[in-house]
Amino acid sequence: MQEHNIHILCTRPIEEDLVEQALLQNIRIDTISLIETEPIQSIEVQQEVELASIQIANIVFTSMNAVEAVTDLLDGAIPDWRIYCIGHATKELIDAYFGEDAIAGIADNAAELAEEILQDESIDEIIFFCGNKKREELSKRLQQNNINVNEIVVYQTHSISQSIDKKYDAVIFLVPVRQKVFLVKTV
Repeated sequence: MQEHNIHILCTRPIEEDLVEQALLQNIRIDTISLIETEPIQSIEVQQEVELASIQIANIVFTSMNAVEAVTDLLDGAIPDWRIYCIGHATKELIDAYFGEDAIAGIADNAAELAEEILQDESIDEIIFFCGNKKREELSKRLQQNNINVNEIVVYQTHSISQSIDKKYDAVIFLVPVRQKVFLVKTV
C-alpha cells in the first residue's frame, strides 16, 4: 500500500473524483462532517411558507438548505416571487425549481446581496428563508435602510461532536458560497 505524504481533513463531503485526484498526488483526504442540517417540519413553518406562497413577494435565500426546505413544503407550487440569493449552488437550485426568470439578484456574500436588494428602491419588505444559525449582516443592513425583513426559519443546523484521533497536516473548511476552500495548516 502506497504511503501518503500529506494527510488532510475536510469538514464537508467533496466530490469523489477530487479525492481520487489527490491520491494520485500522494495526498489522502478524509471527510468528517462537523455539522448537520435538517428542515423544520412543523405546522407553523408550513403555514408561513404557504402564506408566503400566495403573495407576490421579494424572497431571499442564503443557503441551499433553505431552498430545499421551502421547495419541499411548496410541493410543486411555483409562487410569483422575485428571488435574491447567495452563491452559485443556491442559484442553481432556485433556477431548477422556480426558473431562471425568478432570480432577481445574486451575490457572493450577505453584504453584497444587501446592496443588490437596496438598488431596487421599490422594495420595502423581503421574506428571508433561513436557518437557525444565520448571520445578521443582511437583515441589519436592510433594516437600516427601512426594509422590513420577515425571517422564516425553515431549517436547523446542529453541531456534530466528533473525536478526531489522527494527526493531519491540514484541515479544509469548505464554505458553500461557490465552494471556496480555506486551508488551515496544522502545527
